[in-house]
Amino acid sequence: MLSKSKRYAKKFIFGEMSAAIFVLAIIIGGGCAVNKKTDPLNKSYTRNDSYVFENMLDDKIFNLTFDDTIDLFKDLSNSNYKSIFENSTLLWVKTLYDEYGIVVTFYTMYESGDFNLSQCPDRYKDEFIANSDWLKFGFHTLNGDTSYETCDISADYLKTVNELIRIAGSDSIDNVIRLQSFQGSKEGVSKLLALTEEPVIGLLTADDSRQSYYLNDDENKYIYCHDRMEKDGCHFISTDMRIEYVENIDKKIRELSTNSWNNQTGDLVVFTHEWALNPDTKEKVEKMCQYAKDNDYKFVYFEDVLN
Repeated sequence: MLSKSKRYAKKFIFGEMSAAIFVLAIIIGGGCAVNKKTDPLNKSYTRNDSYVFENMLDDKIFNLTFDDTIDLFKDLSNSNYKSIFENSTLLWVKTLYDEYGIVVTFYTMYESGDFNLSQCPDRYKDEFIANSDWLKFGFHTLNGDTSYETCDISADYLKTVNELIRIAGSDSIDNVIRLQSFQGSKEGVSKLLALTEEPVIGLLTADDSRQSYYLNDDENKYIYCHDRMEKDGCHFISTDMRIEYVENIDKKIRELSTNSWNNQTGDLVVFTHEWALNPDTKEKVEKMCQYAKDNDYKFVYFEDVLN
C-alpha cells in the first residue's frame, strides 16, 4: 500500500486540457450541447435529451460512494467486534471489493441524534489502515440539518476529519468529497482547498440540474453533461447516478450506451446513502459494479489521478 505522499507523487496531469475544452465549449454553446428543451432530467431517471459528443476522458474511472454515513460508526461503538467486517455494511462492501476490485468512500456526518464520531473507539484503526487502499472516508456534513450554502465549512470539516483520522488513520481519508446538498460558497470552498491538514482537492457535483456549489449557470450546465472541469484550483466531477432513484437498473445500464450519456461515461460516478442500503439498493449497486468491471473501468480514487 502506498502512503498518501507517494500516491500524490504519482498523479497524472489533465487540468490544462480539461480547462481548454471547457472554455471552448463555453464559447461554442453556452457550456452544454443539449437540445433546446426544458432543463435536463435527473440523470438517475430515464434521460430523453440528446447530447452532442464532444470529448471522452481516457481515465474511465468507476467511483462508488455512500453519503450520510454515521450508523456504521455507531455500530462499531456499540459492539465488541474483533474485526470491522463484522459490521454488515463493511462486510458487504468488502464482498464487492473481493468480487470486482472496486474502491469505495463513505462520506460521513459528524453527528446524528445523541451519537457523534468522538464516541467511536480507535481500536480498529490498524485494520482500517490495512484496507485503506480500497476503503476510505470523507467529510459530508456536520449533521443532517446543516447547510453550507453561505456559511463557513472548514471548522466542521476539520472536526469531522480529525475524528476520522483518529478512528481510521490519515491514509483512510478521501480528499475528493461531496458536500451535503452540493452546497458551498466560493469562500467556503477556497478555505477547504487551502487547508494545511487534509486539504480538499475536488468536489462531486449534482446528479440533477440543481446548482452545484458556487458554479454559474454555464458552468453548472457544462459539468452536468461532462465528466470534469476545473475552476479556482478545484476539480469538479459530475455525479451520474443516485442508485435509490433508479427504478430499473438493467434499463439504466442499457441507457448508458445511448447518446444521452455522451461525454459522461468516461467517469461513472455512482452513489447512494447509508440509510438507503436495503436489499434492492444493494442489488443495483452490485449490477453497476459488474457493468464497470465488464467495461474495463479503472477502480481508483480520483485523488490519485487529479493533479
